[in-house]
Amino acid sequence: MSANRAYSLSPSGPKKISHSRRLRNLRHKISSLFYGFVRPLFSSTSGPSSRVNGLSKGSEIRRRVQGQMTIERLPDDVLIDIFDFYANGYLVLDVFDVNDENGMARWRMLVQVCQRWRRLVFASPRRLGLVLKYNGKRPMREMLDIWPVLPIEIRVRALGRPWGKPHARNIVEGLKSEGCCDRVREIHLDQFPSSHWDGFVAAMQRPFPRLTKLRVRRFGMDSAVLPISDSFLGGSASHLQQLGLRNMVLPFPAAQRLLLTAENLVKLYLWNTPDAGYFSPEAIATCLSAMPRLRHLILQFDSPRRRPTERPPPLTRSVIPVLTYLDFEGAHEYLDDLLARIDAPLLRVLQICSFKDLMFDVPHLHRFISNAELLRTLNHLDVSFSSYSVFLQLVGFAGMAPLMLTIPCTQSDRQLSSLARVCRSPHPPFSTLEHLRIIDDRRSPPQWGDDTENIHWLDFLHPFAALKNLFINEVVAPRIGHALQDLARERTTKLLPALKNIYVSQFGPSDPVQEAIGQFVAERQRSGHPVVVHRWDGNLT
Repeated sequence: MSANRAYSLSPSGPKKISHSRRLRNLRHKISSLFYGFVRPLFSSTSGPSSRVNGLSKGSEIRRRVQGQMTIERLPDDVLIDIFDFYANGYLVLDVFDVNDENGMARWRMLVQVCQRWRRLVFASPRRLGLVLKYNGKRPMREMLDIWPVLPIEIRVRALGRPWGKPHARNIVEGLKSEGCCDRVREIHLDQFPSSHWDGFVAAMQRPFPRLTKLRVRRFGMDSAVLPISDSFLGGSASHLQQLGLRNMVLPFPAAQRLLLTAENLVKLYLWNTPDAGYFSPEAIATCLSAMPRLRHLILQFDSPRRRPTERPPPLTRSVIPVLTYLDFEGAHEYLDDLLARIDAPLLRVLQICSFKDLMFDVPHLHRFISNAELLRTLNHLDVSFSSYSVFLQLVGFAGMAPLMLTIPCTQSDRQLSSLARVCRSPHPPFSTLEHLRIIDDRRSPPQWGDDTENIHWLDFLHPFAALKNLFINEVVAPRIGHALQDLARERTTKLLPALKNIYVSQFGPSDPVQEAIGQFVAERQRSGHPVVVHRWDGNLT
């Protein structure tokens, strides 16, 4: 067959196009691919060649194509290298998904040029990362009959709108079709219609040996039960690397038996778990102990209802060796019970949100943080007050925010007392922090109380024994100043003993803040532990 015959691919198969259009397409594709990606290989190594499988690979291609200035004369393996570079190592055969125009454009450029290119692309599925993406717009059987045997990704994002029942029906029927379950690599269904939920669950009652990602969210506000039996996924989740369920009820202990087989799980996301889907901290900690590769964990509950601890924490905790990200939303009693049962030495990001108007008290949080190597090195704390919550953010030298904690609470006294509970620990990171910034949310300012807050401010500041620099804005400064005024002379050096500088925004010599903080500064000066007050321009020094 002629090497320069062009084809236009459609769901019904290759179709010959007109001669003039074939020439235009061929000229465009050759010029864009050959002159855009091959000729730069002859230039310096700072160009695209340094990105073709590394610098050495680009130099090798450049050497092998010297003198071969026509695309037809390039060897097959060189063309494959160029295809790999062009697709950045991951090409997508996007047949029915019009949401990914870039994927379709890349494939049309490669497989429509000529039969040789089409043959080379389909002969290198692993090298080019070929995958069939399916969204249910047409029966899956059509896709399976047309295209080569490639991995399948089923992905539908409704973007807040319900999607048509034919799409859901096609997906359910596709999952039941012969040969499909052995090829499905990813299932990502957002707002799946309730009318087809039972059919989807029934289709999943068999092994999916290549399934690595499963994310499901059913449409509607009512929770969906995901029946987990011995036949769900064939009774084993050993191939799963990502599992994400939103607003789902997982029936324990059946779900626990399945999760105990998920030894290769890297990401576990359980969003908006309803009260009917409650599982105990002991049960989830047992599951986590069987996931040595887990890196990301999200646990979010919809209900603030407290559950009593079923049994005391064990003497030994389960170590999750490579966990780097933990996001929790729920009752603080649950969090404390969970943290009492696990350790994560490589944790980098911890996000916590306790339910509204609950006093935040998590004693095991201090031990959990102090056992994480990175979190112990943090040296800066940001605290932001608003009318609905107080937000903490612990950061390090690189500027990242590895520890974020939100305490939803509308009363300022409760915000401060909960804040003091969180920071009340002689262990890192709070006892070793050197920089503290306290501000208010200008978009939703807090409703400050009266002077009864002073004792709470002092309780909050007391743990910061290593603090050197305190940054406060003009709204917070008077309140902290009034709290510091209440200190007796002998206590001025016991609070913030290492403090050297106070930075205040919109600060002037006759400012009321000067009077509020002046007594504390004067006492520190007389005690031989001077503190200097500066005008703060908003930047951290």
